[in-house]
Amino acid sequence: MKKIFSYLGAISLILISFMISEHTASVMKENDEIMTKINEKYEQYNKEPLDATIDGNTIIPGINGKTVNIEESYKEMKKLGAYNPNYYVYDEIKPDISITKTYDKYIISGNKEKNMISLVFLVHDNDDITNIINITEKQNVKVTFFIDSEWMQKNNDLTIALINNNYTIGNLSINLDYENTEFIWMNNILKRIGKQKTNYCYAEIENEANLKACKNQKNYTIKPNIIIKKYPLQEIKQQIKSGSIIALSVNEKTNNELELIINYIKSKGFILTNLSENLSEKNND
Repeated sequence: MKKIFSYLGAISLILISFMISEHTASVMKENDEIMTKINEKYEQYNKEPLDATIDGNTIIPGINGKTVNIEESYKEMKKLGAYNPNYYVYDEIKPDISITKTYDKYIISGNKEKNMISLVFLVHDNDDITNIINITEKQNVKVTFFIDSEWMQKNNDLTIALINNNYTIGNLSINLDYENTEFIWMNNILKRIGKQKTNYCYAEIENEANLKACKNQKNYTIKPNIIIKKYPLQEIKQQIKSGSIIALSVNEKTNNELELIINYIKSKGFILTNLSENLSEKNND
């Protein structure tokens, strides 16, 4: 019996010692100069989320907010040995109104606060996108190709290669008929073989049946705010704004002016990127 009490006493002493050590360490951390500065300044680095903007049948994505993770920030700065706001670690806060799983609206642009632009190329049947790929690779930018089923059947391997190289592939189905079984076949290829996490339909005019078909397949429907008619560079200069989704046909005029278009967009300070990144609500600050 005495041995049992001795063991219990020893265990109690260990537990008390551990609790005291933990408390001491906690007090020391709270009084640490790095932690003190974090507690004094962290609130100014928090950012409230921006809600998605819904107007009738259209939506523009919001942006996640961010809040400083005090404990993780302290660990990172402690490794550094000094307070440095560049080492803050953040947790993201989703907006109350989000684009996530909102498949019944037309997405008309990215959020202007992100300062991004997306070029969307409409690819049909025998269109050759080699020149577009070469120019975008040379310029180190990623764009989006909306392809139809006929083109995809002839270019299956290229489609998967583009996804693997961070291009976004959209789905035109056949003649923009999203009630056609070609649409679902293409979606399955993009999701299961291409491993593309988010898929997209395309619209220039509203079509309730198409929107419903795309919603049922959990595809977002893109309705670009700039659709090029005849003169790509000129029309972009006249209409471009932050968040723009710009739709272009694959033709001689587009091929001839594409490098000029990319240089112009960059000169205006915009980030030229694929559709997935432009529409993401992730906070990039």
